Amino acid sequence: MENNEIMNNNEEVIETTTEEIVKAASNGGMKKATTIGLAMIAGALIAIMTSFNGILSTYTGNYTSSVLIHFVGLIGIILVLIINKSKLIYDKNISIFLYSAGVIGVFTVLFSNFTFVPLGASLTMALGLLGQTVSAIIIDHFGLFGVNVIKFNKKKLVGLAIICLGLVIMTI
Repeated sequence: MENNEIMNNNEEVIETTTEEIVKAASNGGMKKATTIGLAMIAGALIAIMTSFNGILSTYTGNYTSSVLIHFVGLIGIILVLIINKSKLIYDKNISIFLYSAGVIGVFTVLFSNFTFVPLGASLTMALGLLGQTVSAIIIDHFGLFGVNVIKFNKKKLVGLAIICLGLVIMTI
């Protein structure tokens, strides 16, 4: 299978999966308030994780802490798989780039560790959220990776301006 065929196949899989998730959520599978609550909890956990990772890196160094963090994460997910009696699934038809999220995760932890001490937890998180927001807007606007196209509009520009103003205020 050629790369273009694999990419098209992956985009169809992502699109179908996204549609199924949205359909399940809109049919009462998960209430909007619960979804928003889970997203907020995830955000809080990321802030706690970034703090723990940054503190650990001051004791063990950036690279060693990154290895330790991912090793402990591996043990954690193995325990979750055992408790839930789930199996690891590997599909040879899925493009390798979809599996690259693990490598992206390594760099995310590493870059957060580098910035935690000089910037602190709140500025590291705020700048990270700006990067996530800009990236997400680009992904949505162009429908990258097979996601539904959600065009950029003026409301989002106002939101970005407010985020940037907040960052300026945080750094003063």
